[in-house]
Amino acid sequence: MHGAKAAIVLIALSTPVHNAPQAQAQSEPAAVEAGFEAELRNLFEIGSLPRYRTASQVAMVSSYDRTGGNDDGFTGTYSYLRREGDHRVLAELQGPGTVNRIFTPAPTNKHISFYFDGEATPRVRVKFHDLFSGDTPPFNKPVVGQGAGGYYSYLPIPYKKSLKIVYEGDDVRFHQIQYRTYPQEAEIESFSLELTDRQAELLNTAATLWAKSGARPEPASDVEIREVLFDLGAGDSEEIFAVSQAGGRILGIEVDRDQAPEVGQSVFLEAIWDDDDAPAILSPLNDFFGYAYGAPATQGLLLGSRGQSDYSYLPMPFDHAGTVRLRAAEDLEGRFSGTARIYFSRQSRKSDLEGRLYTSWRREHPEEGKPYTLLEA
Repeated sequence: MHGAKAAIVLIALSTPVHNAPQAQAQSEPAAVEAGFEAELRNLFEIGSLPRYRTASQVAMVSSYDRTGGNDDGFTGTYSYLRREGDHRVLAELQGPGTVNRIFTPAPTNKHISFYFDGEATPRVRVKFHDLFSGDTPPFNKPVVGQGAGGYYSYLPIPYKKSLKIVYEGDDVRFHQIQYRTYPQEAEIESFSLELTDRQAELLNTAATLWAKSGARPEPASDVEIREVLFDLGAGDSEEIFAVSQAGGRILGIEVDRDQAPEVGQSVFLEAIWDDDDAPAILSPLNDFFGYAYGAPATQGLLLGSRGQSDYSYLPMPFDHAGTVRLRAAEDLEGRFSGTARIYFSRQSRKSDLEGRLYTSWRREHPEEGKPYTLLEA
């Protein structure tokens, strides 16, 4: 942010996930992919990120203020659906479905219980804090853990008919429970703490990959690496990647900077796919790579910074043409120079199965007290 201006980046994906230049998109359409093993694969099959998932719906239960105010968990008024004695029901979900994410900035040592398919006894009952500590298998690190924003669990929790989540206390505050529902014909077995050998193997694969967050992946044999030196002054634009009449997918973008981090706020990353008239990606370099207040602030599996290098390993497929450039704003002071590397595969987008990556960015002066529109699409 600069002064009163708000810099906003929204990254909109068409679907689920994998990590690096070696990731390959899947080609054969499938029936409804659901259940514990399918959701575990989504934690590490990054090549499937662009793939459409039309047979399911994503929703979230959270402690947001239903009146539109800012009491999003501060008093606990909106932190539960109803009381059950001294307990609080956080979510009551109808299946088949899967909880994909649980988040809170303030877990306690009181218990949280999960009741599956109308069972009278909770199948899972742990201290709320231990849901994220890594001490309660299969809630294993780093698929669960703690970050700058709070505590998280991405361990999939499938349910066949229903799932009720109960906090055993009256002091629950902030939380988010994100879930996915499937058609009734989807074959899902409800969650069990006892994993099969295959499930344990998939979970270990995900945990191993997530532990490498911020590391440079090894490119596969069919991936090309294009390296470009750039040197921009105010108003300059430089193309760092271009393919036409061929199609393919970008599997990685890395930018090594010669200047101080804050300079990247005056340099834009632009990408145009196929026959689009406007950039599909248009964002200040800093915002795209997760900077905060002009400094590196993110080191995730798919996007962030390490030292003087920024990286994105989000798959970006296109049909026949793709162009990526850096453009310096007119207010850039001095020069912005460095090296850009693009990891690229010639595997074209499968238009019936995959979407393309788009971002939306705005810098405006929001009116105080008035809701601000992030995206209209």
